[in-house]
Amino acid sequence: MRGLIAMTGALAFAFGAAEAQKYGTEAGAAPAGGGIGAHDPAGLVAAIQGLGYRASLGTDDAGTPKIESAGDGINYTIYFYGCEGGLGCDSLLFVAGFDLAAGAPPGSIEGWNEGQIMGTAYADANGDPFISYHVITTGGLRPETFAAVWEEWRGTAYRFAEATGFFQ
Repeated sequence: MRGLIAMTGALAFAFGAAEAQKYGTEAGAAPAGGGIGAHDPAGLVAAIQGLGYRASLGTDDAGTPKIESAGDGINYTIYFYGCEGGLGCDSLLFVAGFDLAAGAPPGSIEGWNEGQIMGTAYADANGDPFISYHVITTGGLRPETFAAVWEEWRGTAYRFAEATGFFQ
């Protein structure tokens, strides 16, 4: 049994090394240039701007980076997580909130969470609907992968805004 476990581990390591070589990286290393991700807030701003959207870098009350952006009439905040002293962050939380006079329509939050796999919905203390989308970026994302993540986020936020009556 130990031999089987050791052989399986060796095969997994060899496969990971082969995949890394295929993409020009060492096993566990970021893509060439570090990739796009939470480890490089300014690079993330540039990537968003390169996709044609506004993005401005700031910090939250704890000094951790955050990005303010928008698309399709919806304001977004991107929070950074896994940081130490505001550096070395490893994940992002995309968030959009909608200030509705009557709050989220009854059942809209639960309905979203039951029927969707992208984005987690919740209501704030005033009953206003919010949606968040967590992305781990350890090792960096390739530009085409980040573009796909961004488009998925935009589409998710838009569908949620429609579902909660934001555009009415």
